[in-house]
Amino acid sequence: MAPNPSRHALPDYGESKIRQSDLERCLKEALRRFVRGAITGVTLYSAVIILKGLLSRKLLQRPDDVIRDIFCTEALRFTVFLGSYPAVYKLAVYLAQKYRKQKDGVIYILAGVLASFTIVIDNADRRKTLAMFLFSRALGAAYNALVSRKYIQPVPHGNSLVFSASTGMVLIGLVIKPKLLPKSYYQTPVSTLLGLFLKYVKSATFLTVMCTTIKTIICLLRLHVHHSPAPLPYYIPFAGGFFGALAGLQFESPRRRGELAMYVASIALDAVFIWGRDAGIFKPLPYGSLLIFVVSMAVITHAYERDKDTLSPLLKGGMTFLCGKPENQKEIKGNWEIPSENSLHKELRNE
Repeated sequence: MAPNPSRHALPDYGESKIRQSDLERCLKEALRRFVRGAITGVTLYSAVIILKGLLSRKLLQRPDDVIRDIFCTEALRFTVFLGSYPAVYKLAVYLAQKYRKQKDGVIYILAGVLASFTIVIDNADRRKTLAMFLFSRALGAAYNALVSRKYIQPVPHGNSLVFSASTGMVLIGLVIKPKLLPKSYYQTPVSTLLGLFLKYVKSATFLTVMCTTIKTIICLLRLHVHHSPAPLPYYIPFAGGFFGALAGLQFESPRRRGELAMYVASIALDAVFIWGRDAGIFKPLPYGSLLIFVVSMAVITHAYERDKDTLSPLLKGGMTFLCGKPENQKEIKGNWEIPSENSLHKELRNE
């Protein structure tokens, strides 16, 4: 008598229902992330417009113009982008996980790449700013990951050196080549540096020492080394920025030095690229800002999900707020644990 296959078949525990439930839960989570990101976008954009209106007295003199600036197409584009990125990222993680049947680093890279294309919703100027802002942080995350895995040795006082060299590059742009910097930095060196760091730095001693040292070094070099009329050689503003930043940074909290370094590095890297492009060293890359943003977010999302301590506190906080807590931060004897397919359903049910 032939055996009855049904007698030996494994019982159906509702696997298809679990998968359907997982998909529904993922869609709901993506929608929730979209709403949260969109509300954040509206709040940030409105706050910036109102702050600008207060500083320029436009809010008091022409409040209708401020309201019009808040409810404009640019605000809508930024809002939709900030909502779309975390929503698409959540969906992409789910789909990549189902395809690969596991949670490994590849799915977060793929999800980060796919979600990054939502940046095309935003305007080109903000796309470039975000790309450079995140590119420096992606480099920092990659460096920290290599150090933590002992592939390379840490550079002593690396944050201080990056911050000082970047400040020197910014001073070159301020004093000699203004076109290397955005229009918002076309001011005097002292007031510009105050504007650059005021939102990140609370230490008046740091600002005082840095700006005073910058002015002192530039004046001394002009009086005792370079006696020719303007324009100045590049080494004078660079030396002022480098040593002024290095001196002032000694009075800043060590916990804030890394974020300061990454912030100024993004401006300096953009200035170096523009300088090289104008000199014929670099060629303009089609959709360069988009590509930089995509690559940067691929690195950042992988680092966030697999080893978030390689990211700066500012970036970790932003990713957690928009995309939720990391899903796969499990380390066993130096190796990352890859959950099984059954554990994926359990994790999704518990989220």
